[in-house]
Amino acid sequence: MTINIQPMGSTSEFLKYFELSNGVYFDVVHFTGQNIGFSVQRCYPDGGRFKPARDQSGKHDSVALLQVEYQFPTEAAPSNASVTVRIGRTSRYLHTHPGYFFNDPICPTEASLRESRKSVLPAEISATYLFDQTQSSFMTAKGKKLSGREILEEVFQRHCDTFHFLRGEPQQSLWWAKTKMDALCVRGIMLINWALVKFFDREISPDDGATNDIFFAHLSIEKEKEKELKRIEKDTLTFANYKTSKNMVALVCLLMILGFALYWWHKGTHPDLAQFLKQFFSNPILSGCAVFLLFFFVDTLLPKWLFDFRNALIRLRLWCI
Repeated sequence: MTINIQPMGSTSEFLKYFELSNGVYFDVVHFTGQNIGFSVQRCYPDGGRFKPARDQSGKHDSVALLQVEYQFPTEAAPSNASVTVRIGRTSRYLHTHPGYFFNDPICPTEASLRESRKSVLPAEISATYLFDQTQSSFMTAKGKKLSGREILEEVFQRHCDTFHFLRGEPQQSLWWAKTKMDALCVRGIMLINWALVKFFDREISPDDGATNDIFFAHLSIEKEKEKELKRIEKDTLTFANYKTSKNMVALVCLLMILGFALYWWHKGTHPDLAQFLKQFFSNPILSGCAVFLLFFFVDTLLPKWLFDFRNALIRLRLWCI
């Protein structure tokens, strides 16, 4: 059996996965140009803290606008694409008119607009899902499989929760906190990636795990569990059958110089410690063991700990969505 891993060819093909035929979602608009995706609208529920604006006949003018965009797979994961869903409040009347004309029977009434603006407004949110092209199915970052229609329902419910009496304020506060935490994680991941490449000469992409599409970063974590973090094979030196890089030798020498500077600075205030260190390093065997342990810590343990911490930050990003 052949497995199809070809990317989505058109918005019409993409729409087949969302089952929009029952009328709950309406006004489907295809994205233009090379982008594959669509927008669709849905009415808000009655009876909540948000009061949708209405026209003279009572029909909703304030509706939820969902924008669903397909993002093509990368070379690193050709069978996996991501789908981003954004949702926010919009006016149906303003989609076709430059402003409000209150004499128009399909225009929202002035009173309903006033009441709507005073009510608790829904917050704009977004969510990202994975589309597995080998199985033609959607899934969350945690691996839960969903249909296209279930994705729309899930995002719409989260959007409505932002003006719910009990869930609204905590939901918006949590969303704000997760957004800030995600930004900090991105900076931390990129800093660790940069340090692993520049100081420890390890093979890793500078922005791996810090891109907006973090599903592929999550997949890379699972793959890295099966192998060691590779060293860049360039500018290497060998001491007693121990291979290391010039950058690592320079880093260890710098640490030794800093240690000697600290010893020289504090030897007057800690004479016993100074005497012990002097005797310790006057022994060539002990000093050689100390240098070897320093190399082992800086060249082996520290990169692994940084890499594990980086993976923990990526998992935290997965939780943030």
